[in-house]
Amino acid sequence: MTTDPSDIGKRTAIGAGWTVLMRFAVRSVGIVSTLILARLLVPADFGLVALAMTLLALLEVMSHFNFEVFLVREPDADRSHYDTAWTLTVLRGIVIAVLLVMMAPLAAGFFNEPRLENVVYAIAALTGLVGFTNIGIVEFQKHLD
Repeated sequence: MTTDPSDIGKRTAIGAGWTVLMRFAVRSVGIVSTLILARLLVPADFGLVALAMTLLALLEVMSHFNFEVFLVREPDADRSHYDTAWTLTVLRGIVIAVLLVMMAPLAAGFFNEPRLENVVYAIAALTGLVGFTNIGIVEFQKHLD
């Protein structure tokens, strides 16, 4: 069975449009949350959040495994693949949260900022929850028409 090249181009354009829209939405939420934080926090507190987010970013970069990319590219991915990817994502979130909790006192001492410890604890709690993201979104991206 052959596929019409114009149909492939149309599907690619629609898929690219959805991807751009999703990235724009994620970036917009990030900008809005930064603006809200900038409004609510004094500059010294904003710096504390920036330090804590730097710790989080370092841990996330070192542990990003691209399970989503594998699931999108794997033509024979079944329910067990999605379940495994979700489980590993949950475990990754929990491990990052535990590492942040362990690093909090060390970071507070290193930067000589005792208030940093509580900020890192708060971010660790949220990071543990982020691991429970719905892996079904990958299925939606994979079969986007």
